[in-house]
Amino acid sequence: MDPFLVSTVGTDDPTGKAASSADCWRPYVKGEVRTHLIDAHHGNLLQPEPAAEIGRVLHQRLVELG
Repeated sequence: MDPFLVSTVGTDDPTGKAASSADCWRPYVKGEVRTHLIDAHHGNLLQPEPAAEIGRVLHQRLVELG
């Protein structure tokens, strides 16, 4: 299995920079890079609700990998 990166991006991003941040990782990740939008500001991604959504995203990806 190739390494992979699951990128979570907050949708509350007035500058628009966060949406393209996953592209910055591509040169460093041999495998797939997936981006998942989370309904929160980047600075709040580790608050309970966004963090729970990130956990669900990671769990689903690990289930897919078996």
